[in-house]
Amino acid sequence: MELESHILAGSHVEPPKPSLIVDAIDEYIKCLCGQWRSENKIRKKKYCFRIVVQIADERGLLRLSQIDHRFVDAYRNYRSERSKPKTVTNDLVTIGQMVNFALQRKLITEDPLHGLQIEKAPATPQPFWTAGQVEQILASAKPPYQAYFRFLAYTGAHAGEAIWANLGGC
Repeated sequence: MELESHILAGSHVEPPKPSLIVDAIDEYIKCLCGQWRSENKIRKKKYCFRIVVQIADERGLLRLSQIDHRFVDAYRNYRSERSKPKTVTNDLVTIGQMVNFALQRKLITEDPLHGLQIEKAPATPQPFWTAGQVEQILASAKPPYQAYFRFLAYTGAHAGEAIWANLGGC
């Protein structure tokens, strides 16, 4: 009844047909390029979206509204076989960002990923020198650099942080 009254009043607006996956991706990439994102970041996002399109084709999915939790699980499983956990997490964030972009641009009306939680990837252990390696480096370094290397080794500071430190008393 309400629909009929809107139609008769001329105020009924058909909801937009959900956008195609490839169209939403193209629009999102164009937007990123216009925001002066680095070429490397855009290259990584394009690679992620190539896989999205591949998996969507395999599953017979055309519309962005069809990218749901099951799709994300399939994507995660595919990428987990070939990539590091941090890469998989970054890709899932990229997919979520694209869906949010599509919602903002009204390419879709409902969030197909509503409630999706992306677990943070475990931290990658960072390599460090052994005490013997530190001593070798300090023994072979010339005096102006010994204090600098000693400071880095025993404080855990980054090189850029050490540049600003006063090493005069070391």
